[in-house]
Amino acid sequence: MDFNGQDFFLSEDYIDFDATDNCVIASITYDPEYIYCDQLGETVPVTVTVTDVNGNSNDCVANILVTGLPCGWMDFVDDGIGCEGGNDASYDVPSETFTLVSDGCYSSNWAADDAAYVKYELCGDGEIVAHVTAFNPIGGGWAGISARETEAVGSKKVALATNLGNFLRREIRTTTNGYSIPQQF
Repeated sequence: MDFNGQDFFLSEDYIDFDATDNCVIASITYDPEYIYCDQLGETVPVTVTVTDVNGNSNDCVANILVTGLPCGWMDFVDDGIGCEGGNDASYDVPSETFTLVSDGCYSSNWAADDAAYVKYELCGDGEIVAHVTAFNPIGGGWAGISARETEAVGSKKVALATNLGNFLRREIRTTTNGYSIPQQF
């Protein structure tokens, strides 16, 4: 079970089994019925009980490994924004660390938005803290945090990034589809 922005999944959607009976099957139940995103990293035992019209029942346990991104977080889109080779995000529960891998996310056009993202939607006041602890760019690049008006290419944004060298980079776009103005310091 792989979470990507969902709050929960129905257990029955992830358990594939066959049940037969000499009589008609009256019900199939799943306990627990739902698996929630806050169970990330756990293996959740789900008891499936099949009951026939005469009240005879049998059950089995399916162990569901809960993987994916934490509650509220999601992989931005399959190809990031303009990443020719794609974008893939993962999360390590014990270390609370995201890993983002992308390919072809470079453009020399300051109006472009070639970037890979993991997103969390804020409404009103909020805070997200990013620590870039490792970075392996091939041919240069930056990693950091960005606040965007929308997911659309060319949306207003502000970003702060590092290449884990001596510079930080700030990019601001104040008008939709305008230039993204960079500043390194």
